[in-house]
Amino acid sequence: MNSPVVHIINGDALEDQFPNDLPGEILVFRECLIEGPKKVVEFEAFFASRAAYLSDAYDPKIKESYSRELSVPLMKIVTDLKPSEIVLWFEEDLFCQTNFWFICYFLEDSGFGGKVSWAKPSGVAKYNFGLLSKEALTAVFEDRLPVNIAKIALLWQAYSVNDSDKLIRLVAGIAGLSPYIIPAAIAYRDMNTSTIEKSRPYLSLLAITKTLKTTHFGKVFMMFCKKEAVYGFGDLQVKRLFDQVVAFEN
Repeated sequence: MNSPVVHIINGDALEDQFPNDLPGEILVFRECLIEGPKKVVEFEAFFASRAAYLSDAYDPKIKESYSRELSVPLMKIVTDLKPSEIVLWFEEDLFCQTNFWFICYFLEDSGFGGKVSWAKPSGVAKYNFGLLSKEALTAVFEDRLPVNIAKIALLWQAYSVNDSDKLIRLVAGIAGLSPYIIPAAIAYRDMNTSTIEKSRPYLSLLAITKTLKTTHFGKVFMMFCKKEAVYGFGDLQVKRLFDQVVAFEN
């Protein structure tokens, strides 16, 4: 069965505001590939390792739902639906980019031969689809950018082995998309350091706690999100790092 368009979107929030009049089916990509296992040898084993990691780190229920809601539907896109176009709805921050890179790697490795495009928010919304109305999201769809999945797949391969220098070199060679991706690649390099205490997120959190003269997480988190929006971290990710900052510095 063929479906003309499949939209792979970056979360439940976007699904809630997604324009009803856009053609095609929707897959919500509920992943967090900015952390946890990322080396792919075989997809079934990789997805199992991801489900186990997310269940341990966040919610035991994820292990039960991961296959049903993510890995199996993703597989069916290339085996059953075989759409003429896949539209990837991801922002420019590192959190979204790692997911974006992986999907392109998956599609390339799976032999997908259809069109792939990137529905990318811009301007003040480049890190946040939530700032856009349904009408603006429709405009994002109409202005979507063509994606060469073979080139984006290489980004995932470099990222999966923690080669941030190669990642940046590869991004620089992607015509048309490089300016949008390079900040996330640089942000990854700046967190992919020999020790966590040298990483950009750690040093940023340390500076914020000193500037605000507080270890109140809520206040620190809000400033971190403004200062380091390029990472796209959620509160749980920042809290784990924040706790290490507080423990190491006191």
